[in-house]
Amino acid sequence: MRTAELNAQHNKLIWYIALPILSADLYSSVAYGLEAGITELAKFGNEAKWYIIPITISTVVLLAILILSYIMGVLAYPNGGGAYAIAKDNFKQRWVSLIASSSLLVDYILTVAVSVSAAVQAIASAYPIVTSYETVLAVLCVFILLLMNLRGVAESAKIFAWPTFGFMACMLIIVFTGFFNETRHGFVQPSTPPFGTVPKGMTILLILKAFSSACSALTGIETISNAVPIFREPRPKNAIKTYIALGIITSITLLGFAYHLYIKGISPNPNNTMLSQLTEYYFGHGLMYQLIIWFTFIVLILAANSTFTGFSQLAAIVASDGFLPRGLTNRGDRLGYSNGIIALAAIASLLIIAFQAQTNALIPLYAIGVFLSFTVAQLALSNGGNVKRVQVGKPN
Repeated sequence: MRTAELNAQHNKLIWYIALPILSADLYSSVAYGLEAGITELAKFGNEAKWYIIPITISTVVLLAILILSYIMGVLAYPNGGGAYAIAKDNFKQRWVSLIASSSLLVDYILTVAVSVSAAVQAIASAYPIVTSYETVLAVLCVFILLLMNLRGVAESAKIFAWPTFGFMACMLIIVFTGFFNETRHGFVQPSTPPFGTVPKGMTILLILKAFSSACSALTGIETISNAVPIFREPRPKNAIKTYIALGIITSITLLGFAYHLYIKGISPNPNNTMLSQLTEYYFGHGLMYQLIIWFTFIVLILAANSTFTGFSQLAAIVASDGFLPRGLTNRGDRLGYSNGIIALAAIASLLIIAFQAQTNALIPLYAIGVFLSFTVAQLALSNGGNVKRVQVGKPN
């Protein structure tokens, strides 16, 4: 028995390995989140480009608040508990937990549609010949992910850590290359737009819309709190370390990326992502540019892949409670919830086709899932009806 327990503990993840595995969804969204925000203000031209700075600062502040909120969730639910479980435990009204589950299911669907679309757009930026086939390639990517998940591909999760590590390294290289460039050429350059100007026609609602689009960079933050059981003991402490590390690296990336986009005066381009434009400015079309583009593609596909299990499991839980078709509780030959996997792929593909694989067109739908699940989870924890307190650092 003791040997079995030791083996089980050995198979659990230490926090710095869990970090890239569980952060692919959240961290990959830095590739499109800020661009989605500034695209909402693109019609105002150069005078509106400085808004990317306060919008990004606000996004990072919200990220810190959310991380603190989910750390509370980790302490209250050391065995794992997403917004649906937290709301179900702490509210007598079932409709509250259903709002949480609905928002998460929408979030999962959009994560697949947006991540795959962004991945294909990254490749199209590097290879313009692909542009005409973006929708077809995006649907093909979803179909491949569908087949992989139906077949129960169960490679070691640790293998998937390396592409995320690589993407993180690429983003940090861009950020620090930008600062090195600015120490040589000035922190205000000829390409830098004016700061503080208010374009004619700018309204608070437009700024808030841009902010909500930029907050798509915060999707996937719940993943760690859902996955507390996969951590080594002490599980809550390791999960909290992962949240803190993820918050720091994501904040550095977002702030650095936004600052360099502003300094260079880069504009949204439907045929060339802002990440591609900035990378091209620093590295040309050489090896480093190609590495960054392909790491971006891979990590965005991994982010899409990571949602298949979460969607099918949550759909099965809600179906077992009688609020979705019972067929979603059926397991396939590979023990996965195959009907849920198929439903996710089908709906995501329909969205990709309807929006022609354009990330910025899909992003506004994200607000449904992003903000509702955050809000319900925090309200439930604040309600504190059945909160289970644990002492960090001691096994449960």
